[in-house]
Amino acid sequence: MTDLQKSILQTALRISCLTGLWSAMADEEPVDPKKHLEEACKPKCVKPLLEYKVRTA
Repeated sequence: MTDLQKSILQTALRISCLTGLWSAMADEEPVDPKKHLEEACKPKCVKPLLEYKVRTA
């Protein structure tokens, strides 16, 4: 097998894998990551305070 044939085969395999990933992702329900990102980005000292406020309210 020549280098060109190997390169073409590798490219075809990559495209096939990516197409499979895209179709698998299309079957999943879309999820809005906003809430998770907001929680993850809060300063660490704010989370316990907010949890405390929820428990005592």
